[in-house]
Amino acid sequence: MNQLLCRGIKHCPGRWGGDTDSRSELTPAAPTAFTHPTSVMEKSVLLMLLFLSGLSILPSCLSFHYEYVNENKNWYEAQRICRENYTDLATFYDNASIPDQTNDAWIGLYSGLWTWSLNGEVLPCNETSCGSDYAPWSGTELQTEYVEDELCVYMEKLDPGDKPWKTSGCSNNKSFVCYDDRNNTSQYIWICETKTWNESQSYCRANHTDLASVRNATENNLIQNLCSSRCNDNVWIGLRKSKNWKWSDQSVSSFKKWHTGEPSGLSQTNVQKKKNLTCVERYFHKDDTKKHAFWNDVECRETYKKHFICYDDDLVLVRENKTWVEALNHCREYRWDLVSIHSERIQHWVQRRARKATTPYVWLGLRYTCILQVWFWVSEQALCHQNWAPGHGTSWEECKKSGAMPREGPQQWEGMHQTEKLNFICTKKPHDY
Repeated sequence: MNQLLCRGIKHCPGRWGGDTDSRSELTPAAPTAFTHPTSVMEKSVLLMLLFLSGLSILPSCLSFHYEYVNENKNWYEAQRICRENYTDLATFYDNASIPDQTNDAWIGLYSGLWTWSLNGEVLPCNETSCGSDYAPWSGTELQTEYVEDELCVYMEKLDPGDKPWKTSGCSNNKSFVCYDDRNNTSQYIWICETKTWNESQSYCRANHTDLASVRNATENNLIQNLCSSRCNDNVWIGLRKSKNWKWSDQSVSSFKKWHTGEPSGLSQTNVQKKKNLTCVERYFHKDDTKKHAFWNDVECRETYKKHFICYDDDLVLVRENKTWVEALNHCREYRWDLVSIHSERIQHWVQRRARKATTPYVWLGLRYTCILQVWFWVSEQALCHQNWAPGHGTSWEECKKSGAMPREGPQQWEGMHQTEKLNFICTKKPHDY
């Protein structure tokens, strides 16, 4: 069924550099609330809508837009402001139209910054300190050169109060500490198995929340006390840095627009000089005819300040506990809709919003019809992109269930009974901007 509904999809250029999604011009208006058809007539109407106009039941455009912020901030401050007031520092996927101001401005691309696994928080560290952030480095660990493409941080088994952070190649095997804040409790869990850093991260995200973050002396001492009583080895925590270029929102985009000779910050000479904490600015190069916008990498100094570009998407996380139907009606009261996910990029955006929920799961605009035994999006979209958790999305027993996403872990879709009360994510209509 879903294969039929996905045929004939047309591309819709995303606004403000948004996704190359698809949109139907033929689908009927969405109902104000979901009602299960009971009569033969209602069933026939639904069948007709799904089969006759169903070939045009196509994903709508979920857009995002850029905001140029006319304030002088360092890269770390710019990231914090973007995350507090928008979604994040700007990620670019193509030659999108962006604010046309000609001042140099930070974007969300970086390399060599110490980043927490949980929520992608960045430590403002240079070769000697980490600003005002808590970071109990041992000795000269900040100046450690790359042995591999990545460096990861582990904690030594020391007395509480000591500075236990050290760096190591991420492919080494160590035991590790997970963090779990599910069920309204926060706790650290020591895992006695030895794994690489990446394997440890995957384990923690699948079974708990994430690898442990250490944001203050209290948390540092809690982990050290845990390890002193149970661990016989050093343990991974959720901090690492990479030579590879990454976006602040941790999305995957291979688009780059470097000027000739850039990037230069990770040249062998600069790495040897420890100048490997690299942020990216959009700057303007002037030739004989006009100015051209390119990218340039610069050292991430706290004293180096400039304007910056944020981006904001169409998503709204509602931290109210409602049933699925109540959530749907709430979104539509504002001329919005429960979110539909029809690409990996939108999946990534929704995952980021879901992590800020106050319930273990969030509702999506995904519903199962028992008549046709098929899942569909309430925004009239076919289920072309799929991301089901194992054991979900394939059984006829999904009747009276709606789609939800976990706040943590792999964040794949699951069918849950519609009477559960959860937070939910709405998507704004593009014309509301």
